[in-house]
Amino acid sequence: MIDMSTISATKTVKALKSLFARYGLPQTIVSDNGTQFTSEQFKEMCNKGGIVHIKTAPYHPQSNGQAERFVDALKRGVPDNAQPDSE
Repeated sequence: MIDMSTISATKTVKALKSLFARYGLPQTIVSDNGTQFTSEQFKEMCNKGGIVHIKTAPYHPQSNGQAERFVDALKRGVPDNAQPDSE
């Protein structure tokens, strides 16, 4: 898990590249329509990596149910005093 105090496109791409370096490139990324995922920087990262980017329907988090359940589980399991990233 990577704690991110902000979710800018730059920080999102940097965090994902760190994960990709460790675990390899995914074939597909499913995301909501947040600005960090609709940015040119994110699109470029996906294009360069040959990653298919699927965006869920706006205002319909149920369409991304697996990710929403994961986020919910993390929120329940991460202590409120977890340290944010130092950037």
